[in-house]
Amino acid sequence: MKLVLITGFLGSGKTTFLTNLLRDFKDEKVGVIMNEFGEKGIDGTLIQKNGIDLMELNNGSIFCACIKDNFIKALAEMTRYDFEYVIVEASGLADPSNIETILGSVNKIAEKEYDYSGSVCIVDSLYFLQQLQLLPALTRQIQYSSSAIVNKTDLQSKDKINEIEVKLLELNNNINIYKTVYCDTDIKELLDNLSPVDYESQDTTNTRENRPKTLVLKTDETVDYKGLSNFIDDVKDSTFRMKGFVNTEKGLFEVSAVNSQLRISPWDKSDEDTNLVIISSVGIKIISVVTNSWRKHLNIPISI
Repeated sequence: MKLVLITGFLGSGKTTFLTNLLRDFKDEKVGVIMNEFGEKGIDGTLIQKNGIDLMELNNGSIFCACIKDNFIKALAEMTRYDFEYVIVEASGLADPSNIETILGSVNKIAEKEYDYSGSVCIVDSLYFLQQLQLLPALTRQIQYSSSAIVNKTDLQSKDKINEIEVKLLELNNNINIYKTVYCDTDIKELLDNLSPVDYESQDTTNTRENRPKTLVLKTDETVDYKGLSNFIDDVKDSTFRMKGFVNTEKGLFEVSAVNSQLRISPWDKSDEDTNLVIISSVGIKIISVVTNSWRKHLNIPISI
């Protein structure tokens, strides 16, 4: 049973890559473990609509002591099934440098051992260079990956993309680099070329103390579409990521925001409640930013 790890910062395109992978491997038996920082998983909903066997681990990083034991149990549970591949999509702030240690624990209790193919890191070409200076976990994601997908190249200059390539090779001179739009590449070839890195296992930098402040906004009220757009535009500079589903007078919408990028798209299912996950870039201050902006633009009851 092959195991593939997907890493990459929040909003870089991990779930897009996973969706493409599941499309290309539709004739294979594939299990998926998805990890998100918030208490409510959003990306799992996007994947589950395609009928995929999925386990979700939320409210922390799978490499952190906070939910690492649950990750070990989930990986062991997956070996009870006849999967050809198990794909793990880590949270955007994950530091996977203890993956080999974790697999050692898994193989002691699992019904069969995993064949660890390696890790692929999704790189957001718009924000990677500035994020790298702020977040040590991103360096580890590159160091422990044998392939990197430089995504959103249609939105970035050639000079910046070349600069990103240089930085990636500086961090990991053996990494294979793929340049993509919407993570569109030959995924079967990419997986064939994956391998575990020759890099010693380390303690992860993910801890309970350095977890980003995460909010989940919920309401039973119908949300004004224009007010929602104004609210998101108002708070997005204080966030690493916003994503979720919102019921408006125009119907149900999927919301996805990364820095200045915003997408509000109609969602084809009507059974989702309003749940908007906000991952703060300003710490606990996000609570006042969100509550003040919500009151200004929407002024309907919410729970946080």
